[in-house]
Amino acid sequence: MLKVFLYYETFEKKLSKLLLLEFNRVTLDSEGSCELTQEEMDKALYNFNEFGFVTPEELAQRDGPLSLPIAPVLPKIQEKKTLYNNLKENLNPLSHNAPYIMEERISALKQIHKEHIELIRKAAKLI
Repeated sequence: MLKVFLYYETFEKKLSKLLLLEFNRVTLDSEGSCELTQEEMDKALYNFNEFGFVTPEELAQRDGPLSLPIAPVLPKIQEKKTLYNNLKENLNPLSHNAPYIMEERISALKQIHKEHIELIRKAAKLI
């Protein structure tokens, strides 16, 4: 199941505009609830911890084989449509710029992933 975090502005205690979306995939139990495990938290921070503030030279000097970045969680086409419809019906003020904000976020996540892969390529050449 896709979990979406909405970051938005309010003006005079009313929804004003959508600022950012974050995506994650979760598994629900038989009662429909999700329990965040340490493994899921570690996975969520993996790319940041491994590639956030490192140079290719530092990566090449690490013990063991180079690890690959985890691909970003991105919504499928139907999930996007469902989110847009849900926003329009339930949080209408946020729906106006939702397509733009979502596509910008997806593009940014893809770009970050490309940068991590390029970092690995550069490190591999140094080994």
